Formats: sequence, structure tokens, C-alpha cells
Amino acid sequence: MNWSKTKTIFIICFLFLDLFLGYQLYERQVRNENYDSLAKNSVENILQKNNIKVEVPLPNIDNQNITFLKGKSVKFVNESGDLIDDLKQLEGPKDKPIEKIEAFNNGTVIQGTFPKPLPMPKNKSDRQDFLNEYIYKGDNYTYWKTDKQDKMMLFVQNCDDKPIFIKDRKDINILQLLLSNGKITGYRQSYFKFTKTNQLDIINPTTAINNLWSKNDLPVSEHPKIKKVELGYYNLVGDINTNQPLIFVPIWHIKVKTDSGQHEYFVNAVSGSVQPTDDKQE
Repeated sequence: MNWSKTKTIFIICFLFLDLFLGYQLYERQVRNENYDSLAKNSVENILQKNNIKVEVPLPNIDNQNITFLKGKSVKFVNESGDLIDDLKQLEGPKDKPIEKIEAFNNGTVIQGTFPKPLPMPKNKSDRQDFLNEYIYKGDNYTYWKTDKQDKMMLFVQNCDDKPIFIKDRKDINILQLLLSNGKITGYRQSYFKFTKTNQLDIINPTTAINNLWSKNDLPVSEHPKIKKVELGYYNLVGDINTNQPLIFVPIWHIKVKTDSGQHEYFVNAVSGSVQPTDDKQE
């Protein structure tokens, strides 16, 4: 037996096998890309046909490392029950306090009170300056909305520049600035430490908008206009009042303007389901 010839034959066979498998993989990728393109075009045609206007650029989800998140409440007190040093610095000297801070819920929630009400920040830059000056880790929060009925300015915490929302509507705003007569009198704050878990494949934002339409959340008669689309996280598992981590899934946070007012929606970016919310906005 000529081992050299046999080895050559094996090498040639494996080469042909590699070429065949490579071609099969290429064909599958082309089919998937064509299917995705066709599905996206079909959804876009549906939205256009029903006069649903998307007035913002839609985010590109390619090459994004999207995972589940675990969120653990951070305590604002040390083992002795005293406020941590960073909060004591925010309070300032006792003879001229900048703010008074108290801890609740086993140290996982704080309430700050200002001796004199402070002016409301008027724009994005002013809001960020306010957070950096008066709020613990203020650069980790993003403005969400102003609730005129409950007299609060609401902020959410970020993870990798993505907003984090809590299921319980009373606690969905991780940071509340309390308002009175157009000024800020104090605030309530929670803070979470987030860790990533399993990586996920998610639906694109066009599909999320189509899911809203298919659920009759974008009634054509009210001339819906999509004003904001962002990828964020939404809590589905866990209780904010326990010591167990909360589980967050990626969601598409979508704001819509219709003839009846402003609305917002959370669409599960994994399953595509629309999460129930009190969506009417001021």
C-alpha cells in the first residue's frame, strides 16, 4: 500500500468536503439575508400603506452585544447603618447643609431634601449639571419625562448607554426629582449594579413598530407618528422590595404622537410581545 498516495487522496477529499460545506454555509447565509430583507421590506410596506410615519432614524442593531441583565440594589449605608461617605459629601457641612439625606428600605432607597428649593433645569445640559452636582452617581442617569400630575421629574439609570425601566409603575423611575411651584424641593433615588448574562438575538425596531400596529396600538385614524425608538431594558422578573436580583430583558422603548396625545410603549425585543403600561404621556 502506497501511504503517500493514500494520504494525498485523503487531503483532496477533505479539501472538497471543506469547499462543499463552505458553499452550503454561503447559500444558507444568502437565503437568510434575503429572507430578512424581504421581511423588513414587507413590514415597511405595511407601515407605509397604513400611513404610520417614522420620524426618527431607527437604531442599527448589528454587532451589538445584547444580553439579559441582572440588577442588584446597592445600599446607600455602611454596615453601621450610616450613610456612605459619598452621600455625606453631598450633604455638605452641618452648619451650611447643601441637602439632607435619609435612607429607607434597608438602605436601598434614599430621600434628599434641599433647605431651599432649587430652580428646575431647563434643558439637557442643565439637567446633567444638576445631577452631577446634587445626585449620587448622577452621570449614570438619563432624563425620562416630567410627570406634571404627580409633580415629579423622572429619570432612569443607564447600562451601556441604554435606559433601564422597572416594571412596578411606582418604582419605574429609579430617580424622582420632587417639584413644588416649579422648583425642586428634593428627590428619591435607587441605584442598581448590573451584570450581563446570556447573549440574545433580538428583533429589529421595524418589526417592533409593526407589532404595535398589529395589536391596534397605532390606530391609523389617529395619524400615529413615531417620535422616538431606543433599545433599553425592562424588568419582568423579581421584586424591587426584596434582596433578590431583578432580571431585565431587552426592549424597544417607543414614543408615539397621535391626535389624542403622546404615548409610549415597551416591546419585548426577544419575544416581540407588547408589555402592558400606563402609556399616556403628559
